[in-house]
Amino acid sequence: MRDDTEITGGGEKRPRGRPRGFCRDAALAAIGEVFARKGFAETTLDDLGAATGLTRPSLYAAFGDKEAAYLAALAHYGESAAARTGQALARPGRLVGRLSGLFAEAAAFSAATPRSPAA
Repeated sequence: MRDDTEITGGGEKRPRGRPRGFCRDAALAAIGEVFARKGFAETTLDDLGAATGLTRPSLYAAFGDKEAAYLAALAHYGESAAARTGQALARPGRLVGRLSGLFAEAAAFSAATPRSPAA
């Protein structure tokens, strides 16, 4: 049995299975960035593997197929946005100040988020 698998391209090898430092949240964030940058149709499992450091079998085991990975990344994005909103609104101070902070953070996040090919 082989100890590692070869990925497409320059003969680079990576170990089989999920990396020991696998973090589902970080992987979902990376998957979301790839889909945001390339769009659903243009994104391949190899793209997702390169972004997450996961092999194709590990991607399937962790997230299912490409559509399931997309839906999981979308749900993660929604949960993260809801958490950031809750944190911003829970800060001390007047509501107008909290809302101003929330909108400023949303604008900064939007400016830093990769755009899809259609944007």
